[in-house]
Amino acid sequence: GRTQSTYMADVIHFFQDPVAGPQVVRGISTDATISVSSAQGFTTALSFTTATAAICGGTDYQFTNLIDYNDQLYAFKQDGIWIVRNGRSAKLNIGLDGFPSSNTGRAAISQNLFLYFGWSNSLERLHSGTVDDIGPWRGGGLKDGHNGPISAAVPYIAWTIAGVDAGSTGRSAAMAWNGRGWHEFLRSPTTGSRVENLYMQNNPNARPRLWMSVGGELICQRWPINT
Repeated sequence: GRTQSTYMADVIHFFQDPVAGPQVVRGISTDATISVSSAQGFTTALSFTTATAAICGGTDYQFTNLIDYNDQLYAFKQDGIWIVRNGRSAKLNIGLDGFPSSNTGRAAISQNLFLYFGWSNSLERLHSGTVDDIGPWRGGGLKDGHNGPISAAVPYIAWTIAGVDAGSTGRSAAMAWNGRGWHEFLRSPTTGSRVENLYMQNNPNARPRLWMSVGGELICQRWPINT
């Protein structure tokens, strides 16, 4: 869970380590540590390696997300990104600490050898040490009252699907990016109905379903099959 305390994880992630096997990773903001436990059965408690926990900077900024990418764990904090591997951490110096935000890494996915993550009111794409801003503000951009941070994202074949949280006074939306431009395929029904989360349910031999949490309601959208 995300309970903020010395003993509870602010962020938690499941990771398949190539050597150690299934791992559960947690980040605790009060001591800025990332610790790992091997996955256990339902009735067995997890045992985190606190003695060898990786320290990710100071405690001034909280963890916002965890994701595995390119055989490494990426820990997102409000002021930047830390790469964690084999109990050691290193900060990815790409300048995010100049604009700390709780939206840094709030949404993060890996797709087509890229790492995508939200920052400010945009979406960033990382590959081989290069970061590109591909947010929906590019081109014609969004109308007034429709912009906001990326609240959720899911990869789907050639599309990158993202939710834009326009806040309590705007009109949020779900959008898809195909490498050239953004397409809005769902707009929240009322002002203040925020797009909170996305999940693509892939159904073999049937149409996939995109589930969306919008304003506390669950919306399902069926997508084309085999295309």
